[in-house]
Order: sequence, then structure tokens, then C-alpha cells
Amino acid sequence: MTAATKANSSLSEIPSGIWALGFALNLMDFSSGMIDALLSVYLVTVLGTSMVRAGVIKGVTEATASITKIFSGALWDAAGPKGTFFAGACFALLAFAGLLAARGKIGLTIVE
Repeated sequence: MTAATKANSSLSEIPSGIWALGFALNLMDFSSGMIDALLSVYLVTVLGTSMVRAGVIKGVTEATASITKIFSGALWDAAGPKGTFFAGACFALLAFAGLLAARGKIGLTIVE
């Protein structure tokens, strides 16, 4: 068996559901990358934010994402399947609560 034949046979053994999930995740990654690229333009042109402030916002979000990635893998491994499910349910409830709290055209009203 050649290397190419072996690689093709191992790819065909992957279930179709895994291929579908991989395709969906690639589409989500692509769309979030587009939103991420346009966010700074939106902040500056539509909301009137300065370029420096838009850069600081972008830097803080990138730093937060990087720091979170460092610790989240070890945390989920330590939590186990039940802890991971519980944390996911809590995140979903927080997101739902945020949607319920959103009011008006801008979103969450903190000070009236």
C-alpha cells in the first residue's frame, strides 16, 4: 500500500458528521474573522471613535483571548465532562440573560 492510498483510506474512514462539523466550524471562523476585521472600521466611521481607542479595544480583546486560551485547556481537563457541561450551561444562561437584558437600539442599559 502506498502512502497516498493509505492517506485516502484514512480520510474515508472519518464519519460524515465530523466532516459536516468541520465545514461548519470553518464557516464560523471565516465569518468571525470578517466581523473582526470590520469592527475597527465600524467603530471609527459609524460610532466616531478615534483610531487610538479602536486600536486599544482591539489590543485588549486580542490579549484577553490569548490569556484565556492559555488557561482554559488545563481548566477544562481538570473539570472533567460534568464540569465542562455545567460551565457550558452557565455560559449559555449568561448569554441568554444578556439578551433578555438588552434594551433599546444600543443594547444593555447600564445607567439611565
